[in-house]
Amino acid sequence: LEPTTLSSMPYISVSSFGGATGLPAMYAADPEALSNPEAFLESQYPGTVRWDQTGASYLVKIKQAAAYVQGNFEGVAVFPYKGNAGFQYVSTEVDTTQEIASPVGGQYGASNPLAGYALTKNRFNYFLPSLNVAFDLASDVKLRFAASRNMQMLDAANWGGGKSLTYAHDLYGAFTVQGGSESGNPNLKPWVSKNLDMSLEWYNAPQSMFSADLFWVNVERFVTSGYIQSDDADQTCRPTNAPCHLVVTLSTLVQGSGGQLSRLELSTKQA
Repeated sequence: LEPTTLSSMPYISVSSFGGATGLPAMYAADPEALSNPEAFLESQYPGTVRWDQTGASYLVKIKQAAAYVQGNFEGVAVFPYKGNAGFQYVSTEVDTTQEIASPVGGQYGASNPLAGYALTKNRFNYFLPSLNVAFDLASDVKLRFAASRNMQMLDAANWGGGKSLTYAHDLYGAFTVQGGSESGNPNLKPWVSKNLDMSLEWYNAPQSMFSADLFWVNVERFVTSGYIQSDDADQTCRPTNAPCHLVVTLSTLVQGSGGQLSRLELSTKQA
């Protein structure tokens, strides 16, 4: 390739630097030329072709409906207390459209051509109760208790990321599929956990405190890295030169289940 010279590019000369003096003029690309990035690239690299990156192009539509109820309460049971209890019901629809990569490899280093689209409908409903109570053990001591079931939605890329295949020349000189990845999984469910938390707080000054917090988390469902076997069509099988399929290992996201975490946390704030 011929080197790109400054004279071949739309540029401007910057010579005013406010109150600073003694600085030479500087040259920079004209920002106006970048108002149309595609035209700018074409002017510098004629014949530029728009290329669809099939493994990273997707559409995720999320429709969610939720209903919740919460009630507040207070009273005395040996110690004064107050709190709230309630639940939330969440119904979610996730429609994911992924681009399907062609089994025929494109130019070396480029993503596979587009072969079509795949639509996956994912539905899930969750009942999420919660309870929060605070006891006044003394004027400067509080005991808090909380219990809840929580849901955390995924990033759109976790559902929509598609398949990207890698190719290399085999012993016969054929450009064959060697592996790849599926950066998303449209069948994934969100993170779900059950949480228990109990803390004791002593306010030793108007803006100071010591606290001990004991918490327990039971993760019902989560997302983790994994592998799948994929039967992918290849360009040719050598030495017969007939179309064939190869089973390759792809890295992807898979559903995980089970896992617990409990800790005692000590903290202080003095002011």
